[in-house]
Amino acid sequence: MSSQQKVTPRTSQVRDSLIPSVSAPLHEYFVDASVAADYLHCSRKHILRLSRHGVIPAHPISFGRRITWRYLLSELRAWVLGNNVPITTSVESGRRMAGGSPRKGGR
Repeated sequence: MSSQQKVTPRTSQVRDSLIPSVSAPLHEYFVDASVAADYLHCSRKHILRLSRHGVIPAHPISFGRRITWRYLLSELRAWVLGNNVPITTSVESGRRMAGGSPRKGGR
């Protein structure tokens, strides 16, 4: 082999050098509704309601009639960051409040 020739690495060597090495596997634990509520800064009841309606990512655990909900904080974070809610800038919504009570002849 002459000094003029270049040695190109194999594809597997390039691929392996780009993959970051992890010394220990990362584990994430399931948390209950109280911890999820603290994480999202809302009430526990609201978290459970959103879980029942399938709005937030939740994992039901059931051994009978009662369902226990468990959450992964990474899934909740991804749900919050991926939630695209249109922001309205106008204050006027087209509806007006009534002038008073209908019993007292307000409108």
